[in-house]
Amino acid sequence: MRKKKRRRSAKRYWYAMLKAQVAADRQERGELPDLTVDEVLAWADAFFARTGDWPSVESGPIPESPGETWRAVQSALGLGIRGFDPGGSLPRFLAQHRGRYNMIDQHFSIRQILAWAQDWRTRTGRCPTLNSGRIPAAGGLTWRGLDRALREGLGGLTGGSSLFHLVTGNQRFHPETPLTSEQILIWADAYHVRTGEWPDVRSGRISQALVDTWRTVDSALRRGRRGLPGGSSLMQLLLSERGVTSQGDARPLTVSLILAWADAFHERNGRWPTQRSGPLPEAPRENWRSLDSALELGRRGLPGGSSLARMLAQHRGVRNPQGLAPMTVPEILRWADEYRNRHGVWPESRSGPIPEAPGETWQRVNGALVTGHRGLPRGASLKRLLWEQRGARYVRLRVPFTVEGILAWADAHHARTGEWPDAKSGPIPECRGATWRAVERALTSGGHGLPGGSSICNLVVERRAIRQRYDPPDLTIPQILAWAEAFLTRTGQWPSARSGPILEAPGESWREIEGALRTGGRGLTGGLSLRRLRDPAKHDESARAGGRSWTR
Repeated sequence: MRKKKRRRSAKRYWYAMLKAQVAADRQERGELPDLTVDEVLAWADAFFARTGDWPSVESGPIPESPGETWRAVQSALGLGIRGFDPGGSLPRFLAQHRGRYNMIDQHFSIRQILAWAQDWRTRTGRCPTLNSGRIPAAGGLTWRGLDRALREGLGGLTGGSSLFHLVTGNQRFHPETPLTSEQILIWADAYHVRTGEWPDVRSGRISQALVDTWRTVDSALRRGRRGLPGGSSLMQLLLSERGVTSQGDARPLTVSLILAWADAFHERNGRWPTQRSGPLPEAPRENWRSLDSALELGRRGLPGGSSLARMLAQHRGVRNPQGLAPMTVPEILRWADEYRNRHGVWPESRSGPIPEAPGETWQRVNGALVTGHRGLPRGASLKRLLWEQRGARYVRLRVPFTVEGILAWADAHHARTGEWPDAKSGPIPECRGATWRAVERALTSGGHGLPGGSSICNLVVERRAIRQRYDPPDLTIPQILAWAEAFLTRTGQWPSARSGPILEAPGESWREIEGALRTGGRGLTGGLSLRRLRDPAKHDESARAGGRSWTR
């Protein structure tokens, strides 16, 4: 109802304005003469010849008829005076007699849209796009608005189309002009000179062609259209005629050059490159996958029949997972028998290297059995193989732990490594099958004959009086403030929990200091923070005001 009231109000206002215009004209010129359709059309044609567009209500005086204005013509058409029927308008009049677009009564036709597009191409030399702005002689209509009408079915259109599909699908704009490989290469060379790169299907329009894009050229090369043989592509054409790969200029390659890049990669990363190692800093627009492909297919001056892994295995002695020697089940069983003779137990996947097979590990043997690589049957495993062929059974560790035994293992670990163990220290050599994580779990939660409620840390601190790592010294606020002021002097910022280690206190970090301030550890009272230490007055004022603490 509100919309209807607004429309009625706008309509009344519009007709009131037209009547006021007529009254002013009569007061100035007296009784107004009648107008004819041919007369108004002649004025409109003259306006179009001068300005390139059709007149509107706001177009002002009509030079061909002194005293007349386009607003007066609109008043005559709308009110039905001066020889016209009522209810008309200037846009409807021009749309009826000159095919001009009427913004109020939207109505499009494909023929009209193609005529506008043909006129635009004649003017600019290019087909219109969404960003081409206003359509000349279309009363303010834009190409983007026309595209919306084509997509959504506005103005009497069926919808489901677009400006691009309409223009490129019409023979007048996209004729099946013949293409040749030589013409495509000329366009590609010009693109390379202009941008420094070779085109691909995403490179957009071809500046030398009015309508063609690199995607349509690639489609014609693939499907054999427009005089091309088919079965090719833009990238294959550039590869065969210009030596270009998908990564740009395909410079000639040599094995020594690739090895130099591989050596630089190994020096930076401590490992050798693979296909998935990404781009090369030493050679922009190159990547390890394209190099591997060139080695395999024999492109860019390489002999072919190789790969990145085979090349590194041949020239750098790098283990090649794809070129490993095959294994046999009897061979694996012989290695397992030797392992049991030495250690008294059967090997597991974590049992480390195999002395009888340099470079091999039980982990790799288990992986080959599981995946079926290196000539082995798929779906097996090391444990299953030994169980079926040797009757080996792997049972979970059931031996009880004792405090004295754990301390003895800890002393041996400290003698070997110089550090005391924790839950992450791995297997315990003195107790086959046991790990420090299992010991930590038994000390904490109980099990294996232990009551629980302790930990490796507590046991070592209590029985070996080790405090440097497990029991750090107490802290004081003046000490923390001194470290913070030194950090502020050095960096210009007050420290936070993310500021890393404290240079003035080796072994300490700002994260540990923040945790101790908040929780009250290491001799502190708790409820503090590094921010609050910086400005305690501001924090206290915020707390008294009842607001949320800014230190959180």
